[in-house]
Amino acid sequence: KGSHLYSTASIYEALKVAKEILNGEISYEFLIKEIELILPQIKNSIYENFIENDLLKRSINCGKPDISVLSVCVPFNVLEHNEEVLKNTVNVIEKELKVENGGYLRYKDDIYIGGNAWIISSLWLALYYIKSNEIEKAQNLYDWVTNHADDKGFLPEQIDRYTGKTAWITQLSWSHALYIIVGNLLK
Repeated sequence: KGSHLYSTASIYEALKVAKEILNGEISYEFLIKEIELILPQIKNSIYENFIENDLLKRSINCGKPDISVLSVCVPFNVLEHNEEVLKNTVNVIEKELKVENGGYLRYKDDIYIGGNAWIISSLWLALYYIKSNEIEKAQNLYDWVTNHADDKGFLPEQIDRYTGKTAWITQLSWSHALYIIVGNLLK
């Protein structure tokens, strides 16, 4: 369905990590040089294809606000947290993806299971705020997530935008994993 920023950023980071792993291995010297050539091309492609009106686009063909664009900063480290395009994008995320209950949608007009706040989206934004050294904002999001665990301490996929209760399935690995990561970074 198109070329997405998340996928492009993940490929960039995977190649960076592969280069680090292979670095110093004589038998992989050619591959390391190829990776060194392609990394700037991928980054340039991001600047050329995934930015419009000084905002990050979720795909080449769609500029709809989407929390996944934060991937270029966390976890894939393509752009720095303080780049203007990232700051502008976070401002739009704050305005257009924040739900009445304090959490965040995945993307604008997300209507999956009623258009509720996602635990993963809220934690992803917390990761960005940690990287930006906006610890209070990150802590507030972390606390919001903590306060929406069910009575057994499990995190759901979504929180109902009106009632603040679990809106969908619980015990999701990705929600819990990111919760632990954010919690450890806030220590």
